[in-house]
Amino acid sequence: MSINHVPFAALVDGNGKYLIESQRIRLITGGRDLLHLPNSHAGTGVAIFADPDYELSAAKAPAGVPLRGGWKKLEHTRTEANGIAAILKGSPFGEVKLSLGADATEANVKPTCSHLPPG
Repeated sequence: MSINHVPFAALVDGNGKYLIESQRIRLITGGRDLLHLPNSHAGTGVAIFADPDYELSAAKAPAGVPLRGGWKKLEHTRTEANGIAAILKGSPFGEVKLSLGADATEANVKPTCSHLPPG
């Protein structure tokens, strides 16, 4: 399964509310996608999650989350994420929050989204 198959509209925040109810969510699959975003107002922030740690042990995984084997690390995603973060720093998109490796988890996505104002 790739990130394109994740049903973002079905994700919930830390309060059990669907993210789609309070947030405007847009999946950016490459830098070219940023060129087509409307720039009518300043952004409230950018969260970048990349290079997840697929080798999480059962002890580190959140309770009740089954681990799936066979996922291979995508080369250069950390470098790409750092590059995107550097480009966006100081831009009208707002503050950049970068979560890499062991920090690129579902548990960190939820609080990141729940603190953003509705979009």
